[in-house]
Amino acid sequence: MRGHRQGRRKAPAHRQGQCQSDLVPSTDEFAETLRSEARGLFPTDPDLVLKLYQHYCLLVRWNRIVKLTTVVELREAITRHYCESLFLAAKLPPGAASLMDFGSGAGFPGVPIAAARPEIEVLLLERRRRKAAFLREATRGWQNVKVFSGEACELEQKLDWVVSRAVNPLEVITESKGKAKCIALLLGAAGAEALSSREGVAWRERIPVPWGSRRVLLLGEFVE
Repeated sequence: MRGHRQGRRKAPAHRQGQCQSDLVPSTDEFAETLRSEARGLFPTDPDLVLKLYQHYCLLVRWNRIVKLTTVVELREAITRHYCESLFLAAKLPPGAASLMDFGSGAGFPGVPIAAARPEIEVLLLERRRRKAAFLREATRGWQNVKVFSGEACELEQKLDWVVSRAVNPLEVITESKGKAKCIALLLGAAGAEALSSREGVAWRERIPVPWGSRRVLLLGEFVE
């Protein structure tokens, strides 16, 4: 736990916009890689890029102590984490006002969604306290983000959307029903096919994700 606290005391680098480590790229390299992989599918304005770069800096540093992800290499992290999340953000309809990122972990897809869609109130749900602590530090000062360390059943409010990736989709569906109106999942095509006959959700769209093999974005609406 002592190392965890030391990580938090050194956190100001993510607010300064520069990574104080040889293990991470410069702001320009991060921005160039993100824009290259974005393929024009979503906006990559300077404010968005800076927020995501600061998140990436903190992720790399905290990952040495708290195992947030196995993917930290720049290009792979951008395509698998940031681009998929921003792709989801671009597909959320206008008028979406609130969402829950179920099992947020390192902050995907919730953190990039919050950065790209500041009009959406984002709740990062993470039951593991150390990961929740990372999320609080990573989104310190973000006006449209809250972190909840606990279970979905403990939430009292109902949100417009629940989103998730790298979490068992059946768990997301079961525990989120009654907490959100609509659902968006990033998962493999085989997993999406297995959910096609799942009762309780009316699936509307299955959109291929441009990065990776057989990855899809599944959009649906909870039904009684």
